[in-house]
Amino acid sequence: DIVYCSPRASFRIELAEFNLSPFGGASYTFPRIFGRSLSSEILYYSREITAGDAYRTGFASEIFKDDSLYTKCCNVARRFVQVSDATKDYKQSMRQYNIAQLKEVIEEELENLVVTWQSVEYYLLLRKKFH
Repeated sequence: DIVYCSPRASFRIELAEFNLSPFGGASYTFPRIFGRSLSSEILYYSREITAGDAYRTGFASEIFKDDSLYTKCCNVARRFVQVSDATKDYKQSMRQYNIAQLKEVIEEELENLVVTWQSVEYYLLLRKKFH
């Protein structure tokens, strides 16, 4: 729901290295978070996202200095535990937005992954990587 990070943080998803297609709804959620062009670089080429990139795109809501990150996150967690029912309802309604479409995308991504996993090319890639 909320991402905080240190200035040294980075984010990366290694799909390209293993010849995998997006999964877990990434092809739906990433363009909405990062924009079409940047999400394409992330998903196609395993582009690493810096803390600054994460903040500028709205993926991270705040960057805390390394020496204060733990304390700030603990304070936020304490506040979250005490949120009102109205806030919880709002959080739930945010999650429901386009959930049916997201489920469809996840199913399609899963079908693509199964095809990849069952291919000879994928077997050979894994064998080469781990032998």
